Amino acid sequence: MDRFFEYSEIAKRIAADISGAISPEDKARLEAWLSEREEHREVYRRVAERVAKGEEPKSYRYAPSVEADWQRVRRRISARRWLFHPVARYAAAVAVAVGFGVAAWLIHESKEVAAPVVASVPADSIKPGVTKAVLTLSNGQQMVMEEKTVGTFKSGDVVVDKQADGLSYRKAGKKAGAAEEQLVFNTVTTPRGGEFKLVLEDGTRVWLNAGSELRYPVRFVGKERKVFVKGEVYFEVAKDRKRPFRVQVLDEMTVEVLGTHFNVSAYEEDATIETTLAEGRVKVTDGMKSMELVPNEQAVFGKADGHFERHEVDARSYVAWKDGLFIFEDETLENIMERVKRWYNVDVEFGNEALKELRFSGDLERYKDFSIVLRMLEKVSRIDVEIEGRTVYIK
Repeated sequence: MDRFFEYSEIAKRIAADISGAISPEDKARLEAWLSEREEHREVYRRVAERVAKGEEPKSYRYAPSVEADWQRVRRRISARRWLFHPVARYAAAVAVAVGFGVAAWLIHESKEVAAPVVASVPADSIKPGVTKAVLTLSNGQQMVMEEKTVGTFKSGDVVVDKQADGLSYRKAGKKAGAAEEQLVFNTVTTPRGGEFKLVLEDGTRVWLNAGSELRYPVRFVGKERKVFVKGEVYFEVAKDRKRPFRVQVLDEMTVEVLGTHFNVSAYEEDATIETTLAEGRVKVTDGMKSMELVPNEQAVFGKADGHFERHEVDARSYVAWKDGLFIFEDETLENIMERVKRWYNVDVEFGNEALKELRFSGDLERYKDFSIVLRMLEKVSRIDVEIEGRTVYIK
């Protein structure tokens, strides 16, 4: 999996370069990769030639030593529908070319995808989410936090800095008095179509996805650090062996860590709570049963029956949202649209139940307009998408 992600990143750079949409940063990375080996330059030349000639899709490979990997990825791609942003049908072919041989059989289709497309529905008015949240102070006062909101205020012996992308809590430097030994809580809530970042007083970094809530002390007091979560939140916990960090998830379960990176998805309307570990170690418990996770493991807790399941996953697929990506690994269309509707603040209705069970893999940039999502769906499957107001109908 690691190699495939690595090659996919290289592939996207080649694809973007061929289509003329590459950024200066990615251009520099691509040139560095091309300078490493003649085989890399040969891959690029062959793919570029086939695109220029408009050849019909077919595949070939340039290195017999990668036969086993080639077979594995060929099965993987043929068994799934792959979703990519506009230039990435090039990338789908190039990903195989870079890692496992040259496969140009998707490039022919990419011409249609890369060309300008007139949206069949009025989707341009539906924009992706932005930095936005409501901060509720301990006295009940509420403050709207947007990207343009900047400034500094104090809460006890803690200074709160509001930057463009979030809040940062830090000690003011004086010793806490007796009255300040009491826990004082703030709450940050993101709406649908919003996201937000925080740095807590202990240095823990937190990302809130759309439709989420975090309740936390402005300064941690006592022998533990405890916060309360609803929705989807990613944590990079500052290490402090004397004070374990605990996340209370809804009223259902607790995640305990000393210092680690992990994601919690716990929307109230969902049937399960997912805890995915990216780095370190965590223990997940509901008070009766517990489960310890290592990196690239996920604990799935069923709310109805209290049952825990352990899954091996690629954690990057579950935490990519904080870096501006949706990554789907063999997910149902129903689950994909749950993420989409929270981020774009839309409602979704399916024409029949079978549509919900269609499965997809691939990735999509979160900050693209909604019309890109519609184009993606309509290109890779036999479905029609219509919009009325902010409701998306899938048929």
